[in-house]
Amino acid sequence: MIPRFSKKTTSCSVFWFGLILILLSIDYFPNLPDVSIDSSWMNGIAAALGQGAVPGRDLLFTYGPLASMATANDGKGFLFGLILRLFIATNLAVLLRLVVGPRFLIAAALIFFICPSNEALFYVWLTVIPLAIVVCQSPNHLEVGHDDRLTARYIASLIFAAILIPSLILAKLSFLPLSAVLVFLIVIFQLSCGNWKMVLALMLISAISLVVLWIFSGQELLNLGPYLLNGEIIRGYTSAMEWDIGVTILGINLQFLETVLLYALSFLLITFLISQKYNNKERLFLLLSVSALLAVVIKVATVRHGGVHSIFPWIVLLVLTVSIQPSPNLHRAVRAVFIILLLSVMVLSPIYSGDGRGLSQIVMAARGYSEANGLDWQKQKHIPRFWVTYIWRDSEVFASSLSIPLPGLLERWKNLSTVIKVINTNGESIQLSKAKAYQDIKASCGINPVQGTADIYPTDINCLLAINQAWSPRPVLQSYSAYTPNLLFVNRNHLTGASAPDFLFFDIHPIDDRLPMLEEGNSWACISNQYRPVGAMQGRFLLLKRKAERGQKEDVCSGMFKVVETRNAMLDEPVRLSCDHPQIWGSFELQPTLVGRLASTFYKTKRLMIDITTCDGHSLSYRFIPSMANAPFLFSPVIDNTSEFKRVMFEDSKESAHRVSSFVIRSTSSESPVRGWEQNFTFQLLDLMQTTGRQAK
Repeated sequence: MIPRFSKKTTSCSVFWFGLILILLSIDYFPNLPDVSIDSSWMNGIAAALGQGAVPGRDLLFTYGPLASMATANDGKGFLFGLILRLFIATNLAVLLRLVVGPRFLIAAALIFFICPSNEALFYVWLTVIPLAIVVCQSPNHLEVGHDDRLTARYIASLIFAAILIPSLILAKLSFLPLSAVLVFLIVIFQLSCGNWKMVLALMLISAISLVVLWIFSGQELLNLGPYLLNGEIIRGYTSAMEWDIGVTILGINLQFLETVLLYALSFLLITFLISQKYNNKERLFLLLSVSALLAVVIKVATVRHGGVHSIFPWIVLLVLTVSIQPSPNLHRAVRAVFIILLLSVMVLSPIYSGDGRGLSQIVMAARGYSEANGLDWQKQKHIPRFWVTYIWRDSEVFASSLSIPLPGLLERWKNLSTVIKVINTNGESIQLSKAKAYQDIKASCGINPVQGTADIYPTDINCLLAINQAWSPRPVLQSYSAYTPNLLFVNRNHLTGASAPDFLFFDIHPIDDRLPMLEEGNSWACISNQYRPVGAMQGRFLLLKRKAERGQKEDVCSGMFKVVETRNAMLDEPVRLSCDHPQIWGSFELQPTLVGRLASTFYKTKRLMIDITTCDGHSLSYRFIPSMANAPFLFSPVIDNTSEFKRVMFEDSKESAHRVSSFVIRSTSSESPVRGWEQNFTFQLLDLMQTTGRQAK
């Protein structure tokens, strides 16, 4: 039974200490830029917002006008985002104290040591809200001396939460479905308890907060609706972005095992939670709200199964475990074993999930030692004596390659180090570090500014920002995220619109081993129609200059294709093509199975691969994304580098190298056991109607 918080509360000093730990668990300083994909989109969003871009119209990405609240990136809105993070951390501390009582310091310490990012803290906060509502409102757990069972502290905390929840939606659009479900369940629960005044107040407060925060972030009210209704960037995420690093021991995929364990532990925790002395309404509310939260956070962690996201569900489960009281249904020893299990898996999970370091870093460090000593790595890696010698002689390098078992503590140390540097340099260290970071980016990119506006393909936005280039971003600002036909078409049409860039810095560098022509391949014909190469290569980028006037009708590029043949094909069976055509444009239509749709809701399905045999006898294999292939793109020849792109798209080359003679689309071995696509699919061959003065088939 949960003790009455009015009688058993932690001391004031313990609360303040716990509050400090939670407040220290957020980012206080902006992240420094680098050449990575993540740093580029974070800086790109901040730069686009600074230029007046409207999320949901000019900016089609997961993040919204309060993006820096989640990313902690420098630029527009960083200080306001920091203030909102502080408010959320404070509200979390108050609600958490009401929920866990004397174990508040334990919960705060877990957050401090484990919580790796602002986003993880947000999920913990959303999880605590329904717990606080039931604990504080249930007549079974409060000593009530009057008709209104809601204490002043609880009402104030709940109102504060209602004000802050809209900030998550404006920070990251993927919080919208979860927040909507949570608010809906809270409303239904409060109405069932007869608290209709509370319902009206909370709904009104949340609506006003959403509007005020949107306007305060520099956006016009009329654009709020399109932002909230823009679910395209969320809709195609799982099938396009799912990934795992394929660590298998004794035939068991560790990522899949962890996912099964996460759902099993979630089921047990929810069972323990609702087995306490709640009435049926409270149990149903907790069952639905906590299940929704855990399903989302597990999905977030396991879609790509790597990085800091992989730790999110473990910290949420730990906080939930601490919130459950000892009872006949959950003995203290059982809960102790449960916590030890959670901590053990959480500590071990970074080793194979790629969180910060992982197995790949251990292997690369050992390989470096082997090669530095003139040893054959392929032989040495199988010899136990080599590993013993390496660890003994180069223990410092080995230790630095190990995973970080407490990712939150690492982030806290980074914050402390930054504070020390800021104090020692009278505040100059951040600017100096940022300037050095941009100098390093300049050296890495090797591009020079041009007169006019520019955009860059596929991802390296920081290359433009580092040279202070005037930037005209396409709506989906990095190519790998244009993973549905609608997103691809919007980016393509940008090339003929009024804000089309004067120049393009173009490179081919797909992520996740994708078929290179899929990433913005729908725009390639339009690029060849609207731009021309100028000058020599700049670093790894081909510089293209606009040759047509801006503001043309969108159908200049949208009417470029005509279907000339439709073929029905099957997965795992070869499809043959003619080697006589210099170019073959095509589109694919694959349908997910019912089981595949269900698996993608809570997890993911097997990845698809495409095996290609070229006319010159080469065998190639790439990741295949059905939603990206649904829009017309250049299928043959295979173009995997910028020089080949220039030769094929601008020089009218008739060479036959890398033309496709046949291909097979198949499921690959991956973390998920579910084959998610129908066996039959359609392949359309297209005629390119308009090019740079030529036709190609």
